[in-house]
Amino acid sequence: YTIEFFIEGTRSRTGKIVSPKMGMLKYLIEAVDEGYNKDLVFVPITVNYDRVLEENSYLKEIKGREKKTESTSGFFKSRKLIQKKYGNVYMEFNEPFTLKEVREKFRKEKNVTDIDELVIELGNYIISTINDIVVVTPFAVTTAALLNTTARGFSRDLIRERIMLLLSFLKNAHYPLAKHIQTDENIDAVIDTVLASYMKDGIISSVDSSQTAAEVEGLYLIDHDQRGRISMYKNSIMHMMLPINLVSLALLATAGTGKTTRQKVSEEFEKLRDLLSREFVYPESIYKTDAVIESTTQYLESRNIINIRGKDITIEENGAMPLKFYSGMIQDYLESLLIVINGVAEIQTATIPRKELVSDIRKTGVRMYNLGEIQCSESLSVINYNNAVDMMCDAGILKIQGDGKSSVVNVRDKTRLDALLASLNNYLDRVRG
Repeated sequence: YTIEFFIEGTRSRTGKIVSPKMGMLKYLIEAVDEGYNKDLVFVPITVNYDRVLEENSYLKEIKGREKKTESTSGFFKSRKLIQKKYGNVYMEFNEPFTLKEVREKFRKEKNVTDIDELVIELGNYIISTINDIVVVTPFAVTTAALLNTTARGFSRDLIRERIMLLLSFLKNAHYPLAKHIQTDENIDAVIDTVLASYMKDGIISSVDSSQTAAEVEGLYLIDHDQRGRISMYKNSIMHMMLPINLVSLALLATAGTGKTTRQKVSEEFEKLRDLLSREFVYPESIYKTDAVIESTTQYLESRNIINIRGKDITIEENGAMPLKFYSGMIQDYLESLLIVINGVAEIQTATIPRKELVSDIRKTGVRMYNLGEIQCSESLSVINYNNAVDMMCDAGILKIQGDGKSSVVNVRDKTRLDALLASLNNYLDRVRG
């Protein structure tokens, strides 16, 4: 029997892969255990798009609006959208594996024998095999370069330079690249395509050099309110970039005078990894701190960004810029967390319904953004807020009682909340422009 199912349970609104839903897996495993079939064969598949039809509706949902029920009338009203060109579709398949194989693997490596534990391990394993084959698209890598500056204007040369920084790391890590970005000679054509697509939709615009000084030729402006509309394309490759994002920020955060140590970087890396633990579905490899630090610092040294001498690490004279670029890719997530911390600090009662708390956090975010305390409009995300609340519960700062809409939240550790705020401000000081 061939069964197609979506392990995430829903479409991702953010571009990141979503944590697996376990119900279908458990039903299938139970069917095999009860003798309805001898085994299961899993074939991980990923489908990526240059652009998607639902950009605007996803942006509204991310900001807190309820998902609009799909209808036939809505379909006909969207005729103009359907007539637009959205680029390429990329489908990839990973190696098939069987239930027997992974069951034995988890039994040997993790002593997993209980079916509930097996379901969790299998769900996470499937997600990791899907993440491994996500294709880096031209729109993903160009958008990541575009959104890595909070300045209103940017130059074409700057975008090209940043794309090359991204591709250098992605190629070194052997991630699958769309054919258009596999060779450097195509990069200018890729930039033209992406910029033209975004300009057509009013997301970016060019400065009219005929009305301004000649030196602004090749300068573009981005509509800050629309950054969240395209951030999903950057997010589709964030799981690939996390090692260098986190290590780069750990280097900047610990190298006060341009020098740090491997031990300090490792400790800071683990703090950052825990801080964003609810934002991403981490591969098991990211928990092998020594290996991550070793491979990432070696790569940075090979690019003359840092210099390693034994346990000491020095940031090279021109190394701060690329480190700031790589670490800047997580600025929006750090700012979302900053909004949540401020919102939680304003709680006046012993307990507050979670739904009401998130609503208050939304208002806090809008206020902070309009006051200039938040730079990335894409950080105004209800999804990010909920992830941050869950992370703070994991860390023991908050406590949630009850389930779903009836759950309530209270602050358990105000001291740790203040310490988290101090760390976060330190990180943001390093990544902001």
